[in-house]
Amino acid sequence: MIAGKLKIVLVHICVWLLYIAFAILVYGYDVGLQNVLYETVVSFCISASVFYLHAYYLLPVLAEKRKYLLYVIGMLVTVLYNFGIRYLFAFCIDPVLLNRSSSIAGYSIVKLVLVFSWYWFTFALFSLGYWLARRLVRVEKEARRKEFTEAERARLQLENAALRAQINPHFFVNTMNAFRVEVAPMLPETAKGIEAMILFMRSSMMRPDGNGTIALDEEVAAIESLITIYQRRFPNANIRYHKEIEEDLRIVPHIFAAFVENAFKHGSFTRREKPLTIELRTEDNDLLFHVHNWKSRRIKDDSRGIGLNYIRRQLEDAFAGRYELKIEDKDSDYTVSLKIKNIGCNENKLLYTG
Repeated sequence: MIAGKLKIVLVHICVWLLYIAFAILVYGYDVGLQNVLYETVVSFCISASVFYLHAYYLLPVLAEKRKYLLYVIGMLVTVLYNFGIRYLFAFCIDPVLLNRSSSIAGYSIVKLVLVFSWYWFTFALFSLGYWLARRLVRVEKEARRKEFTEAERARLQLENAALRAQINPHFFVNTMNAFRVEVAPMLPETAKGIEAMILFMRSSMMRPDGNGTIALDEEVAAIESLITIYQRRFPNANIRYHKEIEEDLRIVPHIFAAFVENAFKHGSFTRREKPLTIELRTEDNDLLFHVHNWKSRRIKDDSRGIGLNYIRRQLEDAFAGRYELKIEDKDSDYTVSLKIKNIGCNENKLLYTG
């Protein structure tokens, strides 16, 4: 902080020295440098005092704070100061103390007023420009600081949200698992339902690899957990589930499970003649997924909020040009058919069904 202020002071001193040196060269070109050195230095020192009084006090302290009457009075004071100090040097200090005649001693009153006014006006105008530049820089710094502060606050909020998103599901899963162990001896079927809920929650916490994919087995586990949960909730559920896939396949997360979850949320699956159908199989190196549900008017359960736009974006990122997604949304039923070509199966991979 101190080093920064010292640097600014040194810059100002250098600028003034250069300015005064150039003025001495201009004024003394014909009459000699020694003849103009003293008066030029004194004149510009007076002008510098007007400059800094205006730039560092009158404008920021009075004008910027809308104390306009005091600002006008302050400007009049600088005018009187500029006239008085110049007159004092020209007609008192120079001839009396220094025993020298000032170059403006022979000027008329009108010319003196014009010359002194010109010096005052010039450096008052310079100081106004300097103050405006400093104010613009300050406003930009404040805007950047505010933007940085808001960005930092948003980052912290996202970090806190991410931390809560990690803590809360893990806390829920661990707690549910403790309940499952506790009730298993007495209520084994209930324990199975809790276990299915735990597996489904864990599917929401799965971390994809560097390519953004997870094992298809994990997605299948989430689907089967959902089926178990709804079969426990609705003992007469009519769910037709068929699985015939190869091992060691990988898929982007939440694609299939989201469609199945949506089918349970919006579908009717308790009537014998209207089953909820879920099929997942591989065929000729392609992965085929099919879900069909009849629509229901019952109160809907909340889902994880994974929308169709998210699913399309995930598929496009991972399987651009290699997938076909067909959705039929009718008044009575809803059908999803997804085909991912060249999923990456090898002929020697084992086939298992469920």
